[in-house]
Amino acid sequence: MSQDDEHYGVGRPSSEIPLVHDWQRPPRRPLHLTFDDGPDPTWTPQVLELLALYEATATFFVLGWRMRDHPELIEEILAAGHDVELHGDAHLDHEIASLGDLVADTDAALRLLRAHGVVPQWWRIPFGRPGEHTRALANAHGVRLVGWDIDTFDWRGDGWAEQQPSVRAVAEHGGVVLMHDAVAPGTPRAGAENTLEIVGAILQEATARQTMVIPLPPATLAGSVIPELPRTSPFERSEATMREVQGRQVAPDEAKPPTRRP
Repeated sequence: MSQDDEHYGVGRPSSEIPLVHDWQRPPRRPLHLTFDDGPDPTWTPQVLELLALYEATATFFVLGWRMRDHPELIEEILAAGHDVELHGDAHLDHEIASLGDLVADTDAALRLLRAHGVVPQWWRIPFGRPGEHTRALANAHGVRLVGWDIDTFDWRGDGWAEQQPSVRAVAEHGGVVLMHDAVAPGTPRAGAENTLEIVGAILQEATARQTMVIPLPPATLAGSVIPELPRTSPFERSEATMREVQGRQVAPDEAKPPTRRP
């Protein structure tokens, strides 16, 4: 029985699964570290080394074109006990890509995953922004869309200094953490040293708090514990586009950090 099965009560009699928790302390969720955009020959092995050092396991949302370039890294990830899930093939933006392009992209990525014996259960789409066809595609392929509880903003260069409060909170209470084990074009960082810094800090904090660090649970068992992607309305999308086109200055009380890298 895996750690996540054990945590979620798989294979245990119902009488042994706790239904009532101490009202003074909310039940602690496992910590799910997730990595997008890899595998990368420079940064993914270093992430794997850190995870192995703390005997932690994680979930990797991989890109097809990187899988084609470095298939050995997929095997290395799987051999270390981590999970590999669907991200995409060419990192398409679901809000603007055509249905034909999305179908072709998703099919290509799924073929590569299956060549490694992976049948994904989870799909984190690029940019985390669902489009008109995203949920229908997810249903057609039998995968569940997944978001995150904490964005570490590692893609923009944030490290321990910027993310210390978030890191400590998620290490104590658990949840899904978004990170990136590759440097994507257009992002404001030259390398992923900051990601390694955040990973190390999270694992240290989790170890000190005895928080379980495991991959995402089976999609059929996750219930509402694992966050889904936001449902962005057409009005919100069009207004955001108009603001960008017009160059409108956002007032301080309106300003919000981006939910995903540009």
